[in-house]
Amino acid sequence: GWCDESAGNGTKTAVALFSYHPGFWVVEDEDKGLIEGLKAFGYIEEQNIVIRRFYMDTKRANKNVEAQEAAADALLNEIQGKNPDILFIYDDDALRHIGGKLLDTGLPIVFAGVNLLPTRPDYAWKKDGSFIALADSLERPGHNITGVQEKVHFSAGFQLLHRIVPKANTALFLSDN
Repeated sequence: GWCDESAGNGTKTAVALFSYHPGFWVVEDEDKGLIEGLKAFGYIEEQNIVIRRFYMDTKRANKNVEAQEAAADALLNEIQGKNPDILFIYDDDALRHIGGKLLDTGLPIVFAGVNLLPTRPDYAWKKDGSFIALADSLERPGHNITGVQEKVHFSAGFQLLHRIVPKANTALFLSDN
């Protein structure tokens, strides 16, 4: 894997691609998790790994599919120009627009924070504009990709609800589906 191989000077290059903009609380939490996770494997930013961060800004600037595809194409060129050892992709917008274009390229891709199932046959856009599933299954994603799907834990939500409102008998959960 990418952890076992070293560049000439031993420094790795990672790209972190976020769906949203810098300063957004989700992005800050994801970035903090990335730094802590890499540290657990012995990688310290600016010591033995360089992390390049890119943002699709889909909550503010690139809200529609056309703008997201244009941003993805520009970012794809920048990402490939960095020749990273690994690519971390956060949230569905970035994964859907970039993941399919880098599937089976040999670049290791790790995703997190996605809500939709990457196994859906219409999950990601390919370079030719058609759609593709990014993973064969969640248990065995296959290809050059792996990651974590974000899931709501309903039982924990009900437990929290009962701590806040002990007499509650019903609850309404809103989701992006």
